[in-house]
Amino acid sequence: MKINKILRSLSVLLICATSIIGCGGGGGGGGSGDGFVGAADSSIEVSPSSIDTGDRTQVTISLSSIHDNGIVLKVRYPKGLAYVPSSAFLNVNNKQVDIGPQKNQTKETYTYLVFFLTADQFGTDGEGEVIFELVGNSAVEEGLVEVDADVNDPLTDDGTEFNVNKPEFGTEESADISVI
Repeated sequence: MKINKILRSLSVLLICATSIIGCGGGGGGGGSGDGFVGAADSSIEVSPSSIDTGDRTQVTISLSSIHDNGIVLKVRYPKGLAYVPSSAFLNVNNKQVDIGPQKNQTKETYTYLVFFLTADQFGTDGEGEVIFELVGNSAVEEGLVEVDADVNDPLTDDGTEFNVNKPEFGTEESADISVI
């Protein structure tokens, strides 16, 4: 009798485990209808994509479906480029707000810009653009400007949520850049 109960319990656990394993994690934002809500949907544009040393390029990151907790927007680009101070702003409904970045750190061959953005900053439509400029300081052949949006952890202080030694960067979108 006890063995039958144990076997039945094991069968139920096996069925549940199989169901859980069969559910994929997926990616992307909240628009897919599968119930999964990622950090945000994003796209990136760099214009112009080829510059001379000393020239500037504008980076535009379009964001939508922002997670309720807000996002940590990480941008990675080659060390031959540098962020132009005071050039970053958030454009929502044609209103521009200065946004930082909160982190601007270089590790080996890459520089990381990190922005901490709340869902409220994107207004009722939940979409906007992060726009900033980079300047070419040295040659970059076939480089990329990459973006990774993560859900902001409300239980972790923003000052410690990003570590340049362990950036936990997974490229979601990228755009070509070269400096000649």
